[in-house]
This record gives sequence, structure tokens and C-alpha cells, in this order.
Amino acid sequence: MDFNVDYFRDEVRCGFYIPTAVKQAWAANLTVLSEIDRICTKHNIRYFADWGTILGAVRHGGYVPWDDDLDICMLRDDYTRFREVAPLELPERFEIQDYASKEDHWLMLSRVVSEHSISFDEEHLEKYHNFPYISVVDIFVQDYLYKDPEEERKRCSEVKEILAVADGAVEGSISPEAIDIKLKEYEERYGVRLPRLINYTRRDKPRVKPNGKPECSDEVRHLAIELYRLAEKQMSRVPPGEADTVGQIFPWILKGGAGKPKRYFEKSVRLPFENTTIPVPACYHEVLSGKYGDYLAVKKVWGGHDYPYFEGQKRNLQKVADVELPEFKFSSQMTAGRVMPAEEDTFKGIVKAYIESIRSCTGQTLTDFEAFDFDRVLSMLPELQQMAVDLGNLTEKVKGEYMPSSVRAVEALQEYCDAVYGFYTDVNGMLDENQIYDPISFDAAAKLKEVLEALVPCISECLLKRRTVVFFPTGAKQWKGFEQVYRREREREDTDIYIVPLPVLFKDIYGRVTASEEEIRTASGRKDYKAELILYPWERFKTGLLRPDTIYIQDPYDGENPCLTVPPAFFASKLKECTEELIYIPAFKTGEFSGQDINDIYNMKHYVTAPGVIYADKVFLQSENIRQLYIEKLTEFAGEDTRALWEEKLSVNDWLYSSQETAEPGNCNKKDRKKLLYVIGLNEISEHPEDIADKVKDRLETFREHGEGIEVTVGFFPGDRELWQQVSEKLTNAIDKLIEAALKEGGFLAGKVSEADMAAAADNYDAYYGSASPYVPLFTGRRKPVMIADYGI
Repeated sequence: MDFNVDYFRDEVRCGFYIPTAVKQAWAANLTVLSEIDRICTKHNIRYFADWGTILGAVRHGGYVPWDDDLDICMLRDDYTRFREVAPLELPERFEIQDYASKEDHWLMLSRVVSEHSISFDEEHLEKYHNFPYISVVDIFVQDYLYKDPEEERKRCSEVKEILAVADGAVEGSISPEAIDIKLKEYEERYGVRLPRLINYTRRDKPRVKPNGKPECSDEVRHLAIELYRLAEKQMSRVPPGEADTVGQIFPWILKGGAGKPKRYFEKSVRLPFENTTIPVPACYHEVLSGKYGDYLAVKKVWGGHDYPYFEGQKRNLQKVADVELPEFKFSSQMTAGRVMPAEEDTFKGIVKAYIESIRSCTGQTLTDFEAFDFDRVLSMLPELQQMAVDLGNLTEKVKGEYMPSSVRAVEALQEYCDAVYGFYTDVNGMLDENQIYDPISFDAAAKLKEVLEALVPCISECLLKRRTVVFFPTGAKQWKGFEQVYRREREREDTDIYIVPLPVLFKDIYGRVTASEEEIRTASGRKDYKAELILYPWERFKTGLLRPDTIYIQDPYDGENPCLTVPPAFFASKLKECTEELIYIPAFKTGEFSGQDINDIYNMKHYVTAPGVIYADKVFLQSENIRQLYIEKLTEFAGEDTRALWEEKLSVNDWLYSSQETAEPGNCNKKDRKKLLYVIGLNEISEHPEDIADKVKDRLETFREHGEGIEVTVGFFPGDRELWQQVSEKLTNAIDKLIEAALKEGGFLAGKVSEADMAAAADNYDAYYGSASPYVPLFTGRRKPVMIADYGI
């Protein structure tokens, strides 16, 4: 799969910070999914997003922000065919892991994995964007359930008993005699042959491996596998035609859970998921409502495996590694005083030297003229002019030719050059004509003296006394984190402001940039910034020479990001030596969280205990709560003796993200007509085929009746109309005809919104109405009204 740089950038979704390291895991899992999808498409095998993956597809258009794995399910007959063909079709090094192929995997689910072990092979790292860990897609099987509840209870009892015998043998908690009795019983009941245990004895206390799993012999493991296989056979014994419902028998049906209607899996639709699509049941709203209830209510809950899943692999790798795995560590030198360049090596120092030379040399030239030393005068004037030209060129090169203070300084230098040239011309003319003038009354000399007297304070005012501020944003979206500070800096009349977009580039595991020259040239994304912003090219920006008074940064990583980088000259560790004040501002506002939110706390290790925060002189944060969390995390990272340092440098600036603030309840668009986004979901065609056209017509009529108060824009989820046509060409055309007629009518219906405008929709509209879609959490996150269409009304 192809993933661009933007995919791996840190971002905040639903208030949750997602760092690059988690994005790498997402991308790696999606690469595994792409292989599963390829095989299933080729062999006409159905699969569906399951658990958090279907929830993410419908509610977020991708992963649930605080989730990091991929779950799919297959009906038993599809799964059986997948197991037959997949081993022949999967790429080299891919594996299917289950109870038979993976040690200690005593579960009734399969996993497709990218590798059998962690890999630092260069080809692997290039394919998976420097992610060395095993990437996984879990496959859950939906078995067909008996129509008779009593038959289902009987089947479940049989399965539970078989698994209990297998687990008891592995744990050594069942006597050999009891196991043998059960094996004979199963052979007679199911017509199978099962292996016997020869060297097995019951244990009072099971031995365990370092990973906490029971230790068992190859003989016991072989028997357990056969018993699990027998249990699985019983789970699959109901034919599809004899069932109305399906369910994941292990563990949910075994625990008394109810199945789902088989019709849920008769049709699928592909919904957007990150940078691809994933199949879900066509009636996905029914499926999710049955599984989670009010699934559109965003609740940051977590259960199951460790977050992120690759941390367990990392810990296991460290246990067997000969050396400590590389990781960013704190050093007191990072917060020690800076070594600033000598003033004479900075732009202001050079300007001072130039203007002093121009002032003194011009004065000496005028003195020489008054002493009738015309040869010396004529030899000095070209040098004076060249000094002014050089200072003008340096000013435009370092400060930029369009900076107003640069323009004024260069204009003053040009006026000085004109005066020098005029003086030179007049003196030359005087000598050519053999005329002798009184130097004191010589007009050109008076003009030069006058211009010099104006030049010195102008250069001082424009180039020496002005405060210089530089912003180094890493993208147009990230720039929003700087906007409020930028507006405040812009209010100061004594300040020159530079916005220098930095390129964000892929790097390999050794830190080398892998982008082409063309990619590097376009990586700063200058075209994506607001047109009114004046941007300066990073390639020509002379940070060290300019030595700004204040630098604002938002990239926390320096070289610590696992697969992205900015040019090393713009690392915080380097910029600190170029300015009196380095200020770090997070690019995004997160939601408020606490020390109990373990996923949020984990992710802080990526963007808080990072060079940008540590090297900065000041860190601006959104709230006192977040400040305290930063202090605790940094103190834990760097040592208790550093607490006072963080308390001093971290400050609360609650105005930072005011342009991104959520609206107050009811604080909608203050125009007379409220802007309503009406979204029709593809699920409505599958779940309400008899009513959908009439319902759309009724809703449009209701909007028409209230046209004086609302302006409606229509959206579709998903936006790909071909998907709609595949589900029902007739109903899709009927809906389109209703919408087009309303648009032609004009008035209440303003137009359509595309999926590409999804992020902006929550800012541009006052309220949301319609189907479940990824728009919903965007509106609720901004505390704007949301109403989900109800067919029961």
C-alpha cells in the first residue's frame, strides 16, 4: 500500500493525540489487510470489519483514535475457504497463526501476521516505514447457530467440555485417568481418533514459562491441538441453510450471548477507512446499534490487549537483546546555557560593522575633499558605493527583499548610492574642466552629508533595533496552532515576523532522507497555507545569521520521530543556539485527560518527553491540567531534581487555540438562517429499502416548510456514488432525482458537500441531521446539535 508523508504526521482526533509511532502500526496493519483483501477478492470470499474496526469505519472513517488493531470476521464457510487458499497466496514471510500453528495461542481466532518475528531487515523496514514489529489482523469466525435454543445450549456444553479437557491437560490439572475416559467418550461420540498421553502426570502446581503461559510437553500440546480441532468442528457443524442467526461461539455464545441475524451478512458495502476502504455489513447501523447501543456517543474506553500492541513485542525484544534498545534520553546538557555566536558573526553585528565603516569612510572622504585630495576622494567613492550595495544585498538575502523594514533600509541605501554617484560625477566633471570650487559650498558634498545623516538612524531603526520573530510550522494544518500567537506578535509595531514552512520528509532507519529532490522541493506544502500569509523558503533562510529574538517551533521530535524528519538545521537543539528565546507550542489542542487515561499518558512519551519540549526555553500549553500532566511526565522522564525546571518553563496560555475552540451549546451561526448539514447514509438503502425514498422526500418537504429559518446542504456517506449504485441502482437514482429537483427549485437547499470537506463541515455548519457517519463526532466535538434520523418517527 502507498502511504504519503501526511499519513504519518501526528494529529489529534476526538481530542486524542495520535503520534507517528501509532500511525506506523496502523499503516503496517493496513498493509496486511490489503493482502487479505486481495486474496478474498480473487477467490470471492466475504469478510467484514468487526469490533472496533467497524465502529471506527462508521463513526470515524478509520481507526477509533485510541485503538490500534484491525479486526475482521468471516462466516464459517468463507473462513474455511480462506484457510485453504491463503497459505498459497500470502506473500513470503506472512503467516496465519492459530492454536495449531502458534505456541500458546489457545484461542478460537486466527491472526494473519506480516512476519514470524520482529525484523530489522532493510527491505522489511522500507516496506513498513521503519516499523520492525509484527503487524497483525485478527480474524473472528461467525458460526451458524441452531434455531432451537436447547440444541445450541447442548452444543455449547459439548464445546466447553472439550476445551476444558484440552486446557486442563496443558495446565496439568487433570489426572491421566480422567483424560483417558474423556478421550474414549469423544472418540465414540464424534467418530474420531485422538492421540493418547504416555508420559503425562498431573501436577499440583503447574509449571509456567517466563511469559506466564503453562509449560507443557510436545505430547500434551499435540493432544490439546487435536481437542481444539474437535471443538472447532463442533462449532461449525450447523449448515448455513439450517440457521437464521450467526455468532462468535468462542467465547461469546459459550458465555450465553445471543447471535445476530444471518441477514446482516448477506450484503456488504465498502466504507472509507483511513486511506483505503473496508467491507462492512450493508446494514451497519443495525449491526452497531445491536452490538454497542448508542455507538455514536464517543466514549474513550479501552479493553483487551496492551496499548499500543507493539509495546509488548518491544519489551520482549529488550529482554533478549545484548544492548539497550535506542531511545531518547534526558541529559542535563540539554537544559544548560546556550553557546551563542559572537555578535560580529550575526547579521546585526555585520550591519553595525558596515554602517560604521560607511559612516567613518564617508566622513573621511568629505574631509579629504575639503583638503583638495581629489585623487583619494575619487578612489574611495566606488568603495563606499560597493559597501552600500553589499549591505543592501545582505539585507535582502538575510531579512528578505519583501520585509517592509528591509525595503526601507534598501531604499535608504539606494539613496545613499545615488548621492555617492552624484558626488563622484560632479568631482570628476570639475577636474575634467579644470575648475576649482570651494568645497564647503559644493552641493554634491552637502547632499552626501545629508543623506548619510539620514542613513545611519534609518539602518539602526530598520535593521538593528527591530525585534525579529520566526515561526517554523510543519504544515498548513499545524499552522493553526500558531495562529493566535502570530496575531499577537503582528500587533507589535517593532517586530519583523517570518513564517518559514518546514518540509516533513521520510527517513530510513539510519536517519537518511529518502525523498527525491523534487519531493524535497515541494515538501514544505507552501501552496496549502492561507494566501494572505507571507512565507519564506526554508532553503534560503539564514537562521543563524539572522539570530532572531524569538523562535516558535511545533515539531517536538528533532531526529527522534521513527520515520519522518525535518532538515537537521531546524532541530530544536540547533535552533536554541540561534535565538535568545526558543518557544515550543504543540501544533494541536488535545482533549482534557487525567492520569487514569492510560492511552493518553502512554502517547505523551512521544510528543512530551521529546527534544522540542526539553530544549525550549518556554512551552505554551492549553490548560493547567495539561501543564501538570506535562510536568509529571517530564519529571518521571528526567528525574525528580528537574521538577522545578519544568514548572518554570511550562506556562498556561488558554488563548492559544481560541480559533479551534468548540462552540458553546446553542452558539450557532448568528445569521438569520441556520446552516444545516443533512447526510444520507448508504445503510438506509439496505435497512429501509421500502421507505428510504419516501423518507428523503418527507425530510426535504420539512426543510422546505422551514426554509426561512434554515439553509440545507446535502451530503452522502460514503461519497462514492458507484458504491450506492452497486447496492441499489433504482433507489440511488430515486434519491438523486429528489435531491436534484430540490436543488433546481432553489431556496432552502443550498447544494452538496463532498467527503473532502468533511473536516471543515463541522466548522461551516450550525447543526447536523441524518444518518450515522464520521461527521457526527466532528459536530459533537464542537458541541453543535446532532440529530440522527429515526425511521420510527
